[in-house]
Amino acid sequence: MNDFLSEINNNAKKEENHLLFTVDASAGIKWFSSEKEDKVEIAKILLEKNLSGEIEIIVPGLFFFEIINSFLYKKNFSYGQILKIFNSLKLMHMQIIYTDYQLMEESLSIAHRQGITFYDALYVACARQKDCILLTEDTKLFACRKNYNFIKNLDYLLEIF
Repeated sequence: MNDFLSEINNNAKKEENHLLFTVDASAGIKWFSSEKEDKVEIAKILLEKNLSGEIEIIVPGLFFFEIINSFLYKKNFSYGQILKIFNSLKLMHMQIIYTDYQLMEESLSIAHRQGITFYDALYVACARQKDCILLTEDTKLFACRKNYNFIKNLDYLLEIF
């Protein structure tokens, strides 16, 4: 993981972007996960495309809380390792969407209609607001693609890159 984090720190430069993606925590956490987890390499392609400026990643501020929180509850991560993850997230130059009342109200409506959490609905609302693809590995959120065709899983990246 340290080599990968160093690469992020060394390559964290953005240019004009062409493709926009909203990424939820279930996909983003794979940037820091072990190789034994599914789709880690695909997730790293997404990150590399973001760092090279080929794409832009858009996330709500909640994304950072979800990523860091997941590592706080894993016993094999020290404070120092979690701090490195946090600092790496900052260097990824993702566009952070401010969660205003209008976005929260849309999220609430989506959550109620789809039977998903308010948190997950926020990612759908962000992608909808920015008119972009939402990448997720959350099975319940992915099931919402029936009503929101812009919801894709990481395998979608193999189709377009």
